[in-house]
Amino acid sequence: MEASPASQQTRYSKHGARYSVLHDLEYFDYVRFFPIDPMHNLYLGTAKHVMKNVWQKEGSPMFNDEAFKKMQAKVDSMITPQDIGRIPGKISSNFSGFTADQWQLWTVVHSSYALQDVLEDKHLKCWQLFYHSV
Repeated sequence: MEASPASQQTRYSKHGARYSVLHDLEYFDYVRFFPIDPMHNLYLGTAKHVMKNVWQKEGSPMFNDEAFKKMQAKVDSMITPQDIGRIPGKISSNFSGFTADQWQLWTVVHSSYALQDVLEDKHLKCWQLFYHSV
């Protein structure tokens, strides 16, 4: 039985959830059936967080301007299939404006090569464990 518009608005105001007919199903479990978006979670979330908030944090950044230029040159020199897309020339400007697709491409295709000789071995191994698991 569908809830009235007033009760739907009350539920939304109280819980931040909109009404759906799925709520009327006895077997529907909101937590277990909630879809997770791996593209945005892993790439726009985790990969971006590590690059920007861990390795580029203020006070002790691991990348200087020369390192960014070196990574950009390595990526520009790579020959990749046309159908996988390309990373724009934004690495040298601290990965500014990357989309989730570009973070995925950077993480899975380009980063293992581009970060060699830029990151310390312990950080590179940690990054490799991450991108091999996604």
